[in-house]
Amino acid sequence: MSFLQINAPVRTLAIATSALVLVTSGSMAYKALAEYGWKGILNIIWEGDPFPNLRIHLNILRDIEASFEQEIHAIASLEEALERARLDSVDSGDKALVVRLWQSNIPQTDLRKKLAFLSDTLDKLAFKVDQVPAEIKCNIRQRKKKLSLQAVDLMERTDTLINLFKQAASE
Repeated sequence: MSFLQINAPVRTLAIATSALVLVTSGSMAYKALAEYGWKGILNIIWEGDPFPNLRIHLNILRDIEASFEQEIHAIASLEEALERARLDSVDSGDKALVVRLWQSNIPQTDLRKKLAFLSDTLDKLAFKVDQVPAEIKCNIRQRKKKLSLQAVDLMERTDTLINLFKQAASE
């Protein structure tokens, strides 16, 4: 039984699967070629991954960058809720009123716990960034420095929010 004698749905499925495999392998080969070049690809095929530790550290930094994006979103939503509370309050309103409005703008969460959790998460992420060795060459050093500066910025923003919350709680 030849390929042409197979019924149409099976033949269509076989062609679609073959096309999908070719497109996927082509895109993977293109990405590898762009990242390593022909010599690098042949070296990886022949000898294996020459820099496994480097890849581990790059993956750690990539995961931290993704986590920072989530934390940036969380801080931005808290700052937006605070700004909304400031706009909703009277101009001469006290900080306790602003914090009550701020808490009402954040759905179904305790503001104190959310700020504490955010601060703790940022501390853990900064610790992970510090654990990556800086003596490794290539772009790890620059990425680590960028992430460290980003961690400091996010921690300062979080500390500002925590201090505002504490000041209002003491009034």
